[in-house]
Amino acid sequence: FPIGVPAPPIRFPQQPDVEEDWVHEERMALKARRNNNGNSRNRKRAGRKRRNGRDKEPRIRDTPEVIEAKRALRKSKREALEREALGAESCSNEQISCD
Repeated sequence: FPIGVPAPPIRFPQQPDVEEDWVHEERMALKARRNNNGNSRNRKRAGRKRRNGRDKEPRIRDTPEVIEAKRALRKSKREALEREALGAESCSNEQISCD
């Protein structure tokens, strides 16, 4: 076969030469169900409410003061962890008991 022309499909040895009508009809029905279900599935999801409880009450946004307090707390925790890490490093470098 020349380049660009696909080879004809090879059938199985037990496969009949011609597809029976009922097989063709069932295959097309399955194809239609598969295609239609994809569309109806999307329509069903669009109207469904959330189950995880977020739709019960609206979320209250944090005020700038609360956000600043959270950031300060995180910063202090981060600095404490860094101090601990540096302290452990200096103990291992000096080979002295740091109890």
